[in-house]
Amino acid sequence: MHRRDLKTLSSSELTELANLIRGHVTQAVLDAHEAWHQMHGSGGMIGPGSGEHFLDFHRNFIKNLENALINRGKNQYVPLPKWNPADPIPAEFSHPGRSTNNPGISPPSWITLAGGSIGDPVFGYTSLGQFKSLMNWGGRWDLTFMAWFT
Repeated sequence: MHRRDLKTLSSSELTELANLIRGHVTQAVLDAHEAWHQMHGSGGMIGPGSGEHFLDFHRNFIKNLENALINRGKNQYVPLPKWNPADPIPAEFSHPGRSTNNPGISPPSWITLAGGSIGDPVFGYTSLGQFKSLMNWGGRWDLTFMAWFT
């Protein structure tokens, strides 16, 4: 299935998707998310709640949202559109707790196969192919990922 780019959605589609997400992310969803982290840890490099466990848990949250969209007949948003964190967050997704809609975050070159001269600050790897395992990559990636979406 083709994943649309968030930039290709019309203003009305962005508004609809943002409202659908807000409707799905209830206090119960937030509480379940917090409870998992309290039980398994905040994520990071080692220990419970890290690496693949962190990614699997959050993948299930996305899957639940996508299933809710399908159940509401909003298949056009499944899979969820991709968003480049170097792009401003669309105004339709604003919320009072966010200080800016323009994080200006360029993905680091070490998460690409081509790589670059700057290494991952934890392992020093300069390209995606240098990570030894999914757990090794996931443990590093969860720290960066969460910074992009908070």
